[in-house]
Amino acid sequence: MYSYSMVQWLFFFYLYCFAGWCIESAYVSIRTRKLTNRGFMRGPFLPIYGSGAIMMLVVSMPFQDNIVMTYVAGCIGATVLEYVTGVTMELLFKMRYWDYSDKPLNFQGHICLGSTLSWGFLTILMTEIVHVPVERLVLSLLTDLDVPVVLDADGINALAGHIDVLDRRQAPTVLTPHEGEFSRLTGCALPVKDRLSAARDFSGDHGCVLVLKGQGTATAASDGSACINTSGNPGMAKGGSGDVLTGLIGGLLAQGASPFGAAVAGAWLHGRAAQLCARDHTRRAMVPSQLMEYFGRAFLEAEQE
Repeated sequence: MYSYSMVQWLFFFYLYCFAGWCIESAYVSIRTRKLTNRGFMRGPFLPIYGSGAIMMLVVSMPFQDNIVMTYVAGCIGATVLEYVTGVTMELLFKMRYWDYSDKPLNFQGHICLGSTLSWGFLTILMTEIVHVPVERLVLSLLTDLDVPVVLDADGINALAGHIDVLDRRQAPTVLTPHEGEFSRLTGCALPVKDRLSAARDFSGDHGCVLVLKGQGTATAASDGSACINTSGNPGMAKGGSGDVLTGLIGGLLAQGASPFGAAVAGAWLHGRAAQLCARDHTRRAMVPSQLMEYFGRAFLEAEQE
């Protein structure tokens, strides 16, 4: 439990922000007998709930098998968060979202003993009951999606330690890791010596298409099909280039291309656009956002061959 990627943590945060908005808006609407939106900046979310939920999960991590320490950690962690949040929001928005001034043993009206003790029980409720189905939902998103999916960056990192999720997928999946992400996913040593064989072995073992990025990007499918891309240049080795490739492959898939075909074509078009871009901007000065300006010419060249 709690071995999550950054993407999964964000999913949890957004889900609890939305749940908090639903609960608080419903409570205030019933209490005032008037439909009330309690969302932060009128949006359908309340970051204090998401932050509180994540805090409860984080502080309970060292004590998952000790319910007493989970309670104590929840009391302390949530109280600190409540105080900091209350003071900050009052400074920023010149208003108090809660006030414990009339409660016994309060401090500046931002925190009180009763609230602190309640946070401990809520932490136990959160970690032992509420989070269990939420965790199951988030971890099953990839498995249950019946449409083609392209995974890059943290989407790939999320599979580390959960490779069975990839194995259970029925719909096509394309992974586009660079060597570092591939090493985290598989545990292989760096550098990857035989990139084509590594891509072919992984795709065959896990029933996916793998695009192992780098000089001579290797693309392989589960049926043994594989190739080395010949387009591209060192100017692509900048943050954001992989995002452009992921979007390109996803776009080709949406237009009906096969997963392997979309991956192979996407890698070549991506590299060819980089070559054309470098002619105008140089390899050193080119940036990933400029690549899209050259896709039209790259597509035209591919169609003419």
